[in-house]
Amino acid sequence: MKAKVAVCVLLLLGCEPNFALLCKSLLPRSARSAQWQGSSVARSSSKCGTGTSSRGRSLRASHIEEGKSMIESWLGARLADLEIVPRPAHLTAAVAREKGNMPNFLDMFRSSAPYIRMHRATTMVIHIPGETLELGIFNYLMDEVALISMLGARIVLVVGCRPQVDAMLASRGLPTQKLAGGRRITDPEALSVVKQCAGYMRFEVESALARGRTGDALVQTTGGNFFSAQPVGVRSGIDYGYSGEVRRVETEKIQERLAAGDVVHLTCLGFSPSGQVFNVETEELARICAVKLNASKLIYVTQGEECLWDRSAGHTVLSLRLREAAALLELQRQRAAAADGDWRPPPSPRQQAVVDLIGHCVEALQQGVKRAHLVPPVDGGLIEELYTREGAGMLISRDIYEGISGADPAHLPSIAKILAPLTGEFGWAPVKSTALEQELDAWVVYTKDQKVVGCASLHLYEGDESLAARGATSVAEVGHLAVMEAYRAQGIGRALLGYLERMAIARGVERLLALTSGGGQWLVERGFTIAKPDEALPAAFATRRAASQNGGRVYVKRLQGVRGIDADELLWDIGGADAPRKK
Repeated sequence: MKAKVAVCVLLLLGCEPNFALLCKSLLPRSARSAQWQGSSVARSSSKCGTGTSSRGRSLRASHIEEGKSMIESWLGARLADLEIVPRPAHLTAAVAREKGNMPNFLDMFRSSAPYIRMHRATTMVIHIPGETLELGIFNYLMDEVALISMLGARIVLVVGCRPQVDAMLASRGLPTQKLAGGRRITDPEALSVVKQCAGYMRFEVESALARGRTGDALVQTTGGNFFSAQPVGVRSGIDYGYSGEVRRVETEKIQERLAAGDVVHLTCLGFSPSGQVFNVETEELARICAVKLNASKLIYVTQGEECLWDRSAGHTVLSLRLREAAALLELQRQRAAAADGDWRPPPSPRQQAVVDLIGHCVEALQQGVKRAHLVPPVDGGLIEELYTREGAGMLISRDIYEGISGADPAHLPSIAKILAPLTGEFGWAPVKSTALEQELDAWVVYTKDQKVVGCASLHLYEGDESLAARGATSVAEVGHLAVMEAYRAQGIGRALLGYLERMAIARGVERLLALTSGGGQWLVERGFTIAKPDEALPAAFATRRAASQNGGRVYVKRLQGVRGIDADELLWDIGGADAPRKK
């Protein structure tokens, strides 16, 4: 019975009888009985082929009518058995998650939603090296690029082919290491190989992005002469041949295709106005495109899984500020210049490649790109880096804390001026100048337009017996966070809070406390919650709370590491040139 219903469904869908027979293998074994095999449907199907004979057409028409009747009868019986009941407990998603039988997709989706919103309609330049094809990760990366594009980001994809060029040169018995100053010397034979490899990688990109489950391409790709090139020429007595540099980026043409929803794909081949082709470094091309397009992100997928390691802390470096990255590059230059440099042994090619990529990131950020990322070549790396708090690689960002510094005695009058109006408005306890001088190391100030416009303090509670007795984690208090009225709503308060959170994390603090009577909602919007009655509080903090004119309300925030702050900065809206767009 079930087998006949299945075949009738296929007939109703327009399948010819011989095709329906091919579907027998999908039915249960019990359905393949002698009665089925001897039915008129099977016999007539084998004879009438595609149903072009008159006998085939009459059989098909009769069985369609029979199928309709059988389906209506079957559906009627099924509908009679249906009723609305409470969902059985063992079938709920919550129970399945508790048992570990399924990932908490809802929580993951909710946590990714802010990043999806913030990345929509923003321009990203993504560089993928040719090594990813050799590692077998290339198609996974293309799937991620397609997904990022479908989520609304505007993507310029720059794909290298250096290892493919080296392999083809070697297969032809030509030298593969004709490099000077990190740049390939491209002679006519090498240029011919570069053309072939660039074309090959372009086809790989387009075929990977063309895959779709509905028969349509996941995303549309566009390639072409979106930049012009010029020769490197002769430098330090070395003729670089057909090696080139970016001369001009056709930003309007690229923006037009990005606005249409296309992924713009660039290779290492650039043409001069005279029609000569040059071999351009793709890492440099990606950086210049990001700058010219005013991209929110420049993303480099690394050649391998090398990362920046903090030997003293014993963990990978997840984020760097622009100043830190620039200082790191200077240190590397000094090490390289030293006769007995600190590198023992010297950096491997892949290690040096990471340093070079950091250099491209620093230069791009200095010229206006908001954020840069180094992402390892792993399945899911791009998605995790862009749409999760933890990320998968290393983030380098412009310094939104540039105006913040530690307070010094010259700042005391300005701090008192900022806090004075809040003493009466919110019931803050007056800060005595003597106490402020004694605790000056705990204070930071925000300077703008050559004057102090904001301040805050971070008090650590170390060795507190009341905390130790309850086994509580280390605690610090954010206090006196205030901004001059004329400078509010510019993100200065957010920057001060983020800076103090980074200071607290660096000192091993896991919980932040705040006492306020009028800024509770502002704190809640930044991750704080109202402290529970049984919250472990330092004795000194409780004493200060009692000394306040109206007691105030206690708020607490569990710190989640520096990368968590980096992720939160995505939602910040800080005016001016230092407005970040994370992640």
